[in-house]
Amino acid sequence: SVSDHGEITIDGKTYALRPGAGAKVVVVSEDMDPYIRVGGDLTYSHTSRDTRTSTSRQNIFTDSTSYRDALSLALDKTHNIRGNFRLKWEVDSFNTIEFRPYLSLNFSHSESSDTSMTRALASTFCL
Repeated sequence: SVSDHGEITIDGKTYALRPGAGAKVVVVSEDMDPYIRVGGDLTYSHTSRDTRTSTSRQNIFTDSTSYRDALSLALDKTHNIRGNFRLKWEVDSFNTIEFRPYLSLNFSHSESSDTSMTRALASTFCL
């Protein structure tokens, strides 16, 4: 269960949840054996960018007129997950085992499309 003070209890042990920058959560055990320390942090970030550009142009010449319409679409999405974990065990006053795995996952997806159409009208003059 999670308390109002940012603590979580799992199997009778209480852990402090300490929010860091952004969506970062650090878990530190306060009531474990003093010779074993477990901790780590996990960070998640997400971006989504949707860009749309529309242009219209008209060119007027003495003998014709042209029209150009263009549409450009772009979509970019990324998901980043990063984790640092730590396990430190002080076997005795001379020996310490420390395990520090690191995890980084990055997913990205991009789409883009461009379309355009040009029309021309010729001018006809009767004399």
